[in-house]
Amino acid sequence: ASIDHSIRTWDLRKPTQPLHILIGHRLAVRRVKWSPHHENMIATSSYDLSVCLWDLNSVSIAKSFRHHTEFVCGLDWSLFDEGVICSASWDKTVYAWHALRDAPPEHSMAHLRAQYLPPVPATAPGRPPAV
Repeated sequence: ASIDHSIRTWDLRKPTQPLHILIGHRLAVRRVKWSPHHENMIATSSYDLSVCLWDLNSVSIAKSFRHHTEFVCGLDWSLFDEGVICSASWDKTVYAWHALRDAPPEHSMAHLRAQYLPPVPATAPGRPPAV
């Protein structure tokens, strides 16, 4: 991943030239994750607010998602559920979805937190609120 908006893959046995040069993000690429289940699929996240799935057979974007409202700084594939991906952003949201067949859900994981967990206190226990 690079600040020049590109992603390059390399064969370390032949490090003189990249195997693939992927162009598609409009800003710096923050994360690159190889699929643990599909050898020719990688996921990338970028400061352009997007998550992209790349097909290395065709050297092109297979799917692109723009569900965050700030930089996408975290990204990973599930090791246990094939095709499930999770993204995290500076917009304080985390999304998990089956990226090979679905769009991201309408609500982030924060929605689930509000639905199933008690509210987070505004101040730490034993500390007075900030004035």
